[in-house]
Amino acid sequence: MKERDSYFDNAKFILMVLVVFGHLLQPFIEDGDFYRDIYYTIFTFHMPAFIMIAGFFSKKYQRPGYLLNCFKTFVLTYFIFQIIYSVYDWAVGNTQGFQIDFSIPHWSLWFLLSMFFWNLLLFIFGKIPPLTGVILAFLIAITAGYLPFINRELTLQRTLVFLPFFVLGFYLSPQVFKKIQHNAARVKGLVLLIGIYIFIQVNESLNKYWLFGSKPYDDFLSIPELGAIVRGIVLTLGVVGIFSFLSLIPTQKMFFTNWGRHTLTVYLLHGFLIRGLRTLNFGDFQINFFGFLLLLAGSFLLTAVLGSQKVESCRVSLKQFFKEIPRKVTTKVR
Repeated sequence: MKERDSYFDNAKFILMVLVVFGHLLQPFIEDGDFYRDIYYTIFTFHMPAFIMIAGFFSKKYQRPGYLLNCFKTFVLTYFIFQIIYSVYDWAVGNTQGFQIDFSIPHWSLWFLLSMFFWNLLLFIFGKIPPLTGVILAFLIAITAGYLPFINRELTLQRTLVFLPFFVLGFYLSPQVFKKIQHNAARVKGLVLLIGIYIFIQVNESLNKYWLFGSKPYDDFLSIPELGAIVRGIVLTLGVVGIFSFLSLIPTQKMFFTNWGRHTLTVYLLHGFLIRGLRTLNFGDFQINFFGFLLLLAGSFLLTAVLGSQKVESCRVSLKQFFKEIPRKVTTKVR
């Protein structure tokens, strides 16, 4: 069996910490400009980086059974957790009554459907020259915002908006990552990340929907005609942010490396705590810099716990339980 690359597991773990941290920080971004700017800076690159890494590891899409495995991993998991989150929201009082809608993903579950669609699209992009494919993906992302009928339903808007990062990762060779794994690249990466932070700091018109990619331009821009420029800027920030962030990632095995193997589990489970805290009006408190550091430390700890092998085993067992239900029902009917 080929040994896992610690570099990517390190990157995935740190990215997952940032995902959790961003969700914990979100209720407090009005407490100070610093919190807002850090929040938006993280959002410029954390999901794009995750998506690009996913694309990089999707090169074997033509293998027999690959698409079926994607369906089981992402679509079936989506249906299972859509049901679980619907029950959870009803139980904690987030909804007036129990309701479930498979066409609108709960919160972070959009990523599961998009992952399946991106892998499906590889059967097209895999036959296109890399430069043409990347340009086409960027054009699709920009054009999607002008189509109001492409929105949150089946997370189609987000799928198309983040498509360039997945396609870019798919086309990239391992040598590209080697080129940013040295001290000079790390210095440049740090400078560029600071530059992104400064850009966000001075751009007061920026709002979360610039970065979320979930809505057409009509829904979040006062001048929708400028959507192509806005999305072009955001996509560029994403690419710059991805490689700047990845240049800072250690290549050797670290104490947290193994936790980076189970980021999908963390992604699926951390929402229960986040949504529970928001139900308890967690955001009514005001934080200071010490509280900011506590949120960051808590994000690291939560990611480490949910990324452990024991929690991963529980998730796999739960998934297997749901997969067995149709077979058991069929057996009883017979």
